[in-house]
Amino acid sequence: MKDQDDIESPFIDILLYGAKDCGRSSFYSRYKNSKFDNTIPTSDQYSFYIKNIVIDNLDYKIRLWDPCIKACYTMIPNEFYDLKNTGILILVDLTTYTIYEDTARLHQFLYLHEKGDHCLCFVGTKNDLVGLRKISSEDMLMIAERYGIGYMECSSLTGFGVDECIMFTARHIIDKYIHIRIL
Repeated sequence: MKDQDDIESPFIDILLYGAKDCGRSSFYSRYKNSKFDNTIPTSDQYSFYIKNIVIDNLDYKIRLWDPCIKACYTMIPNEFYDLKNTGILILVDLTTYTIYEDTARLHQFLYLHEKGDHCLCFVGTKNDLVGLRKISSEDMLMIAERYGIGYMECSSLTGFGVDECIMFTARHIIDKYIHIRIL
């Protein structure tokens, strides 16, 4: 096994996708700044944030991507990231019924998941808005199970679950792809 000092910290790319107003930019901002900001302007460009993390005493770089608002369900061109080190978080606003309408648009992500190229996970956002909730955890779990992918919930407002979603995805990518290259 190579000494960790001889290896540049590998990038783990995590792409955020979801319908307009799903909370994608708030999720991104919460992870980046560790606080909620509801004044985030929409962007016409892809943006990413790099954060150094340590898992199992090894260094990694999380590169969290937030596609522009026009690219809600459009893949970021893969010349920007390594397909084998990529996780996709599909953010679902739990206060709307859009997941039922968006399933057809998710086909491209589900196809990549079936091929085994990506770690894919549904993330229910705005779980702190209990009184406005339209989709139950049980319904989202059934949808996720139907496609054979994971499901987690978070709140960008309170911070609940945001870091856990990223770490869960990073851990899956490390276990599935990166450890093989390091050994």
